[in-house]
Formats: sequence, C-alpha cells, structure tokens
Amino acid sequence: MRAREAGSNKKTAGASAALSIVRQLFHLGVIEAFTGVTTVKKSETEFDPIEGQLVPELSEELRQTIKELDTEL
Repeated sequence: MRAREAGSNKKTAGASAALSIVRQLFHLGVIEAFTGVTTVKKSETEFDPIEGQLVPELSEELRQTIKELDTEL
C-alpha cells in the first residue's frame, strides 16, 4: 500500500499521506469507520498493540513518516 501526497511542507504532506493510507485501509475493509468521540484527552492516548505483520517496505515507510511527523511510535 502506498500513498503520495503534496503539501506546503513535509509535515502537512506526511499527514495527508497517512490519512490516505487510513482511507485505503477503510475501503479495503481492514479498519472500520470511526464512531467515537472526536476529542481525545491526554490520559486516553495510549492504545493496546494490534497483532499482525507488515511487509518490510511498508514498515520502514511508516517509521520514516512517524519520524518526519515528530511523533513517537
């Protein structure tokens, strides 16, 4: 799965590419539509890990995007 987006800077382009991947996963039926609350409290930002495997190329691409967005894995 790939996403390529343009933006006024790397952060915006990376966020757009990440959103594109989420949309692709939704349309493939891998993830469901979000039906919860749209605001998140700081105390609610930890998630349980999801078991699965990614192809090495996608895994590295996601790590690079997370690094460029200055976000923790």
